[in-house]
Amino acid sequence: MTFKCARGNAPFGGAKGGVRIDVKKYEDKDLKTITRRYTMELLKKNMLGPGIDVPAPDVNTGQREMAWVVDQYLKTYGHDDINALAITTGKPIHFGGVNGRTSATGRGVWKSGDVFIQDKNWMDLLQLKTGWEDKTVICQGFGNVGSWASKFAVEAGAKLIGVQEIDCSLVNEQGINPEELMLYKQEKKTIKCFAGATEKEGSLLGHKCDVLMPCATRMVLTKENGDKVQAKILLEGANGPVTPAADQILRKKKVLMIPDMYCNAGGATVSYFEFLKNINHVSYGKMSVKRESSMIHEITESISQSVKQTIEPTKKLESLRDCHSETAIVDYALQTVMETAGHGIKETSNEYSLCNDLRTAANIFSIKKFFNALKSSVIFKCDLA
Repeated sequence: MTFKCARGNAPFGGAKGGVRIDVKKYEDKDLKTITRRYTMELLKKNMLGPGIDVPAPDVNTGQREMAWVVDQYLKTYGHDDINALAITTGKPIHFGGVNGRTSATGRGVWKSGDVFIQDKNWMDLLQLKTGWEDKTVICQGFGNVGSWASKFAVEAGAKLIGVQEIDCSLVNEQGINPEELMLYKQEKKTIKCFAGATEKEGSLLGHKCDVLMPCATRMVLTKENGDKVQAKILLEGANGPVTPAADQILRKKKVLMIPDMYCNAGGATVSYFEFLKNINHVSYGKMSVKRESSMIHEITESISQSVKQTIEPTKKLESLRDCHSETAIVDYALQTVMETAGHGIKETSNEYSLCNDLRTAANIFSIKKFFNALKSSVIFKCDLA
């Protein structure tokens, strides 16, 4: 997590924590009590706070649990803290959350792949054409990360031909509509019996495709099944989906693996944006929306008068003129962060002649950031040279 934050220049560390229980065995009121008690115990030990440690949702938690943490803080230790809402990220919008956070990790997964898929040099190594058009995608894990990543990939021109969940796998070589499947799963709580695809038993990790997105859980690709992967690009939407043994196998097969510390960092990045929103006490775009819209209008009018001809704005210009919502600003900022980090990882790979070992390149990229920060710090007196 520390590496993931460093990659995106977010000044956070890498602490993790949680309560080990089976949430299916508890009612909502019990989960609320557990969450509030956990919050109190951390606060008593000075291990939680806007300037100490800022948690975010993970497995079996979401906006509701983050709201419980904030509420508990506001009613106790944070009753006079002006930055109290910044104690967590991933909150509901009405409770200090930021628009775009829900889809952020999935968008980051798609964008991390896009940085390489739009690069002719990298696609030539895989003997693939640039762009998402006609590329086939399989998503393992159709939760918050996988569903959004699939949606953005399809919008970019890819074809989602397979989806694997814990209780069912779906295949449709003509393409699965991710938005329809998202709505179906939201209603039915399963992807079984979805009319837009055929159910198939077993795993799809070895199914032929161009892009494989493991977005479910850890260690799904191991030495036992690594050699069965037929995909040419692997987007690690989950944390640690590839074991070290599988990593070696896949690199020998020339599979381009976009590592998790970069690929799924969209959520952490937008969590930082939410933190900034909370400590600045103003939503994104609120101060500049009118000025920027007027500026684009005036530039268009000025050009029309200069050439003495009415100029109709293109659809892209119109979208830029209208994209001053918080969601649009967050999405653009996230894409910028992902592109910058992706280019840095590429340069590091070239600098150290790492070929397709992007995992090592990403680690070096982040470690160099740590080294430079520590080297400049007056806190650490040791000689790091």
